[in-house]
Amino acid sequence: MSSSLSSPEPAFVLRDSDVSIDCVKFVKNAKNESELFAANRSGCFTTWNVKTRRKERSIVIGDEPILHVNSVDDKRIVIQSKNGKFSIFKSEEDSFQKEDEIDLGHFGFCRFSRFESYIALPTSRNGVFICHRELRNVVHRIESRQDGDDDDEKKRGMMMSLCLVNENQLVAGYENGELRVFELQNGAKVRSSLRLFTEPVICMDFHSVLSRGVAGTVTNQLAVWSLTSGDGELRLDRRLQLVNPGTNCVRIRPDGKLFACAGWDGRVRLFHMKKLIPLAALEFHREAVQWLDFSEDNLLAACCTQGFISVWSLYRS
Repeated sequence: MSSSLSSPEPAFVLRDSDVSIDCVKFVKNAKNESELFAANRSGCFTTWNVKTRRKERSIVIGDEPILHVNSVDDKRIVIQSKNGKFSIFKSEEDSFQKEDEIDLGHFGFCRFSRFESYIALPTSRNGVFICHRELRNVVHRIESRQDGDDDDEKKRGMMMSLCLVNENQLVAGYENGELRVFELQNGAKVRSSLRLFTEPVICMDFHSVLSRGVAGTVTNQLAVWSLTSGDGELRLDRRLQLVNPGTNCVRIRPDGKLFACAGWDGRVRLFHMKKLIPLAALEFHREAVQWLDFSEDNLLAACCTQGFISVWSLYRS
């Protein structure tokens, strides 16, 4: 991507602390108000009111970094900590109440994935639990080595990323750069696989209407891929070159018109989803951008290791 692309300013910036913020997520609360969840490396979870730009609630989950956070419904959230624990909290008027917590022994960097009321939780030894609404309501299991021998698993390496594309299909990315599609209602068997990179699949996102996904890795490449709805086959559409190596997160906007990637170089890059051409390079952050998320009305939030969040209003029509 050319570095000559314009770099606009964010609509506003939310400053919390000097601790790295590793995850952000836009949600609608029970009052249908837009909130932004933020989780940091010190184990603190915070909610921001997007309209007033004020911090509303904050809770310390523990001493471990929080890897990921998402809502289950308009009153409950799931929080994943680096120590392998997953917790569900219920949102009260001024606080959060813990409803449940389970320890699945996953100590890697693979984050859980959600599709509607289904949640894919990474477990120990490259396993996955697919839960429905509750952490203990496991409806599907992907067990380690169920589809191959030890040598195959060693070649794939660790599971690095998950994407629950619908209630029946899960895409998993591995350390060797491979994607695998699991058909959950058919005994969680592998339906297809595709080698995207020679390095780990660090992150990915998928748009169900377009049947198209984007994945990032540690090099200066992005991979755009498709998943056919009929036979569940993976297809590589194109590889895109970045100026600098390392992508922590990719997010496709809900309307499917563009996608964003978070770079180790502190830049957020926007691409046209259909034409796969660069649109802008946002150069506000000076350190690595950790995570991204789009709101329903197309705001973009980016968090970084510097401890603040930039919110952008670009190409919203």
